Formats: sequence, C-alpha cells, structure tokens
Amino acid sequence: MKTISPIVFIGLIMLATVCSAESLDLKTLISADRMSTESSENRIIFDGNVEARHSNMVLKADHLEVYGDEKKESFTKIIAVGNVSVTKGDHRLEGGRAELTYADKKVVITENPVVFEKENKISGERIVYSYDNGGIIIEGGSGKKASVELSNPKQSHK
Repeated sequence: MKTISPIVFIGLIMLATVCSAESLDLKTLISADRMSTESSENRIIFDGNVEARHSNMVLKADHLEVYGDEKKESFTKIIAVGNVSVTKGDHRLEGGRAELTYADKKVVITENPVVFEKENKISGERIVYSYDNGGIIIEGGSGKKASVELSNPKQSHK
C-alpha cells in the first residue's frame, strides 16, 4: 500500500465523481484523514473520520474501501467498517459494517445493525436498505431475531 500526493488524490476524487456519475447520474464525494490506493486490487482505501456523500445520503465510518470494476471505468461497491452510520431522510442505519452496491442501489448493514426512523427502532441480524426507494428488509437469524420498537402515537389534547 502506498500513500499518494494531494494532486493525485484530487484527480482520483474527480475520477470517482465521473465514474459514479456514469453509473447512477449522481456523484459520490468522500473525505477522510488518510487515503491510499491499491491499483492491483482496483480499490481506494480511506481511514479516519470517513464521510461519503451520495445524493442526499451520508455514510460515516472509521474505514472505507471503494472498489472499481476490472476495466477501471466505474465503481462497483463501497465497504465501510467501524462505527458505521448511514443517514438518508428520516432513516438512520447504524452497525459495525456496511456494503453499498451501486448496481442494485442497496446498503447491507451487519454487525449489530439498527435502523432508526423518527422515534422507532428496528433491529435484526442483517438489514438491507434500498436507497433509491427507501425500502428496508430486516433479517433475523440464529443470533438475533428481527424486532421493532414502536413509539406510542401521540394523543391530541382537546
């Protein structure tokens, strides 16, 4: 792994923006304390205070890896690890690991995943969030069942 200069970094961010725009007509902007590349693996690695913005979605994590296709023409997925938080509108997803795939426009949260929507809390073993339409699938497993904590509706006072 090698560290790159700020000029190369800016070029890669511009490349990431263009490649992402071709895939989804949207840009993905990523910032972090440190960035490195692994050309042989077709990936860019971000460490420390990572923040990725894609349309109106924000992903924060300790570590993030962006993977490109074999032709290095577009990005295929993002893997985030450590204190992961994904926010879009009223939804906030948290967990230890997230994988965003551009092709199916989904984020899969694992390692104690939780979804917060307003005052409600949903948890399971694995959460799949479709970021283009806001759909959520909560999967249980042998380690943890799918569960929801609903807030009581507020009663109006006359």
